[in-house]
Order: sequence, then structure tokens, then C-alpha cells
Amino acid sequence: MDLLIGQTKFPRTVKLLPRDAPERAFETTKSNWNLYHVDGDKDVERGVMHDFADWPTDELREASINLKVKDSAAYEAFDAIHSEFERLNADRINARADVGPAFSALLAWEKAKEEGLSSLIIATPDAYINSHCGPPLEFDSFILSFLLRGPKKWDVLFLDRGERGVNEDNLRHPEALFSNKAWEKPYVLYKNTATIVGEALPSNFYMVSKSFMDGISAHLKATPLTNVDWWINRLCENGDLECFSYNAENWYDGLTSERKAKMGEPHARAPIVDTTPKVDATPAVVESAENVTASVADASAESVKESQLGVAQRPESVVRSTRVVAASEAGKFI
Repeated sequence: MDLLIGQTKFPRTVKLLPRDAPERAFETTKSNWNLYHVDGDKDVERGVMHDFADWPTDELREASINLKVKDSAAYEAFDAIHSEFERLNADRINARADVGPAFSALLAWEKAKEEGLSSLIIATPDAYINSHCGPPLEFDSFILSFLLRGPKKWDVLFLDRGERGVNEDNLRHPEALFSNKAWEKPYVLYKNTATIVGEALPSNFYMVSKSFMDGISAHLKATPLTNVDWWINRLCENGDLECFSYNAENWYDGLTSERKAKMGEPHARAPIVDTTPKVDATPAVVESAENVTASVADASAESVKESQLGVAQRPESVVRSTRVVAASEAGKFI
């Protein structure tokens, strides 16, 4: 695999949530980023997960018109949202439920393209930093390491798939091995062709590149979009997109179902939001606070160890220490 010394700026993340989702849904996302992302929640913004169940509405009409104005080629190619006598084309195949998530992702891709972003992360309602295939506090540094030293040509990086969707040959011959002394385990990078063998492969948490965004109209024209999961998987399968996934060595949630069956499930997982008890730091409660802190530390030894790794170095510093070897050199993973 050809490696690239490239981008070091952390990409924007768009969290897609229904318009009527309670504000606490996005607050949870921001809390998650404040817990694990060095720059807190400044790199995550809320996007609308549109629902065409109530079509036609003024909001959906306006969003459709805006897409047509900004990228007429993409609009014309995405004909699932075209309508005649208020009936969507998607209704012909009973796919109205699929159109909303697809349209929402398309709008996020188009906005990033318009703003000239070089990469973009999409997160659906259930996706958090914890969904990435490694310890949450290593999320920043792995993403930056991939952008800085990853493949020259890539379109999609699945952040939550791990080994799922990787065919047997690519499992035996990974693309590269990322290692760093600050990480608990090295990360294995795989070519992902969305091979479905008893695995669900939704597109819940993924990153796209500039080449992906530049090619949207052409891909839409060649492969009609209705269901975003199917569409991305098909383009990865056909080789129209260069798709990758990764997994920290033996990270349980990124293993195939077959491998999971042979391993014990983790007893605990990192919290989505900070669960550390809040104490009032007044003299009257100092002794109590010290006791609580000691108790939490004892109960969370592994988390503390991981947290110390995260605090010790900013991701930019960790990236500089990242070592990447091509598959041919990563002997123990082949």
C-alpha cells in the first residue's frame, strides 16, 4: 500500500438527529466529545436526519430545492426524492423510509464539499466516539494518524466496522499496521469490500474523503441511491470506492461474529458520558471528596490507565510517534 504524509487537522463530525429529537440527544453527543476529544465539542455539529414519512412538507421541499440549486447533477441523479402529483419516486419500490437517511447523508456530504473540506465524519443517532474500534481516548490520535500516514487513495473509512465486511483474503493480508507506544495495542488497517457473511453492515459511523465528495454526482448517476447503507456497501464491493476499516488488535466490538463467539465479552466498557461523581469542593466535604475519588480510582484502574495515556500527549504529538508498516512487513497479522 502506498502511504501518504497528509492531513493533520481533525475533521468535522456531523451528528445526524431527527428534527424532533430532544435537545438532550445532542447534549449527550457533546458530552461524549468533551470526554474523549481533545478539543471538546467544537468539531461536532448537529445535522438533520430527515424523515419523508410526512412528505410533502415545506421543510422537505425547501431542502430538496436547495440541493437542486447547489448541485443540480446530484439532485437529478438522486431521483428517489423526485415526485409527481406529490408521490415520491421512492414510493414505487416502497422505500420512503430509506430516503430520509440517504437524503440527510447526501446533504451533509454536499455541504462539506461546498465548504472545501478534505474529510468529513458522519455519525448517526446511536454512534459515539465509543463506537470506534479501539479505546475511546485513542480515537483522536488514530484518526489523525490515518489522515497523516494512511493510504494515498481512500474514499471511505468505516470507524465502527473493524473486521466486519472484510473478506477472508484481506483479513489474512491487511493493508497496514499502525503502532504507537501511547496506544494499548497496535491498529490493523483492512481493505473493506463490504463482504456480508452473517454480518450487519450499516453505515453508522464513517469518514469520507475529498475524492469521495468530488465524485458524488458520478457515483449517484452510475448507482442510484435509495438506501445509504446499501449504496455505500455496493460501491465498496464493486471497487468504485476505495474503502477501509480498522481494528485495535483483538478489540472485541470490531471482531467478526465468528471470532466473537470464541472470545469472552468485555466485563465493562468505557462510559459514553462522564460518570464521575460531582462533589462540592468546600472544606466541609473535602474528606468525603477524597474518599469518593479514591473509591472511583480503585474501581476504574484500567480507565485511569487509559485516561493517563490520553492526557499525557495531544493527538498531534501521538501522531508524530506513530509507526506504520505495510502489510508485507506486518508478519504477525498475516
